[in-house]
Amino acid sequence: MQELIKAFIKAKKEFLSPKKNTKGHNYKYSDLTEILNCITEPLLENGLVISQSIISNPDAIGIRTTLFHESGESIQEEFFIPTTLKSLNKGNQLQELGSSITYMKRYALIAMFALGNEDDDGAVFNNKQPQKPANAPVNNPNKQLMTKLADRFEPTQMDVREDPVAFKNILSMNQFQLKKAIEIFDTKGSTSALDYIITKKEN
Repeated sequence: MQELIKAFIKAKKEFLSPKKNTKGHNYKYSDLTEILNCITEPLLENGLVISQSIISNPDAIGIRTTLFHESGESIQEEFFIPTTLKSLNKGNQLQELGSSITYMKRYALIAMFALGNEDDDGAVFNNKQPQKPANAPVNNPNKQLMTKLADRFEPTQMDVREDPVAFKNILSMNQFQLKKAIEIFDTKGSTSALDYIITKKEN
């Protein structure tokens, strides 16, 4: 592993800082292409190349990210998110799955190469909101409901802040859907609430 580590250290010094070039729901982030543009050339110049493949099991889908060195040495990391069979039944759910795969690829690269790119989307649930113009509205009831909903899950093993599909769906929910998700959590439990968040269906 010594050759890979030496090459990685050299490449790391040449990485560019990813720019937040894409706008999401009230946040900005670096898309996958931007991440790759910042690391690909330094990696290749130092005999390194990355590969990302889709992996799965009955309960989750994930990404395996492998860093290869020309010496034959390699390291890999795996990143999974939970999924359900019924999430594959409709076209829009397949689109969500495709978006989640891109999301996982992006975050796997940020983590593996320690790029230090913190998306503004994480601010929504951590009370760190992006800078706003002076005349922008201060209170957003949806954000308050998002935080309430996320806080419900915190004591459980289902942290919606760490689930890309659930996280993205919560960001796009309207006030009625957020209240409904909180109601389902309080009356039926965390599993039913997470199912509602992922499928956005009435239970």
